[in-house]
Amino acid sequence: MADYEVIHVAIAPALNLDADLVRSVATVFNKNHYDARLLLAGDIPKIVAHYDNMQIAESLIHKLRHLGLEAIACRDSELRHSSQGFKAQTLEFREKEVIFRDSGGPEKRI
Repeated sequence: MADYEVIHVAIAPALNLDADLVRSVATVFNKNHYDARLLLAGDIPKIVAHYDNMQIAESLIHKLRHLGLEAIACRDSELRHSSQGFKAQTLEFREKEVIFRDSGGPEKRI
């Protein structure tokens, strides 16, 4: 049996929900405008898609970044690996990673 790992794609909320951005995101995700607007709205990053191939996820991320959105891909195993005593208080999106920081200073990179 082949190994199967889910790749999650997350995006940070859009700063400006103009009609062109919503239309473009709807096209990328093959969704209607209402659903695309829900993916972009809010105050916290959201997991917006799941894939079984990192190359497909990276292709989607490239399209989202081209639209001006912050997006990352993360393997399911990385999300489920927890550290004892670490409680993330903040997160920061970088080019190819996300940094989670504890209030005491320690950080985890995915």
